[in-house]
Amino acid sequence: MTLLLEGLVMAFWLLLICVVGIANGPVGLVVFYEQDVQDRVVELGSTTKEKIQKTATITRALLLIPMLTVVPAIEIAKAQGKYTERKPIEIDWTRFGQLYGEWKAKNITGRDFMRRMGLSANTFYRRVREYEATHGIAEPTSA
Repeated sequence: MTLLLEGLVMAFWLLLICVVGIANGPVGLVVFYEQDVQDRVVELGSTTKEKIQKTATITRALLLIPMLTVVPAIEIAKAQGKYTERKPIEIDWTRFGQLYGEWKAKNITGRDFMRRMGLSANTFYRRVREYEATHGIAEPTSA
């Protein structure tokens, strides 16, 4: 129950940061973007480097509060055995190899391959890259 409450507090806190950032205009959350994006926004005159630095400082301070409360709560729950991480999805590599061959021969679609293995698209392409790497397949598949 405590972990659930901590998660809700963290979600509320992050939502609050986003609402405040959006309320500050279209570039209110530019602090979360890469430096080149920030430089371009300054160049366009939408904000100043000082405003970005001020927002970054405030954001870091606001994110420090949940980090001091939620992260220790997760560690305590782990120590008590109440929190476990996700277990990796088990793969039948023999079946995967058979379907991989059919897929590469264009006898089945990628969607059909995913459905037969019970995998999401992200997991499917991650496992395909893993399979190709371990089997020395030269042409890696892109998502």
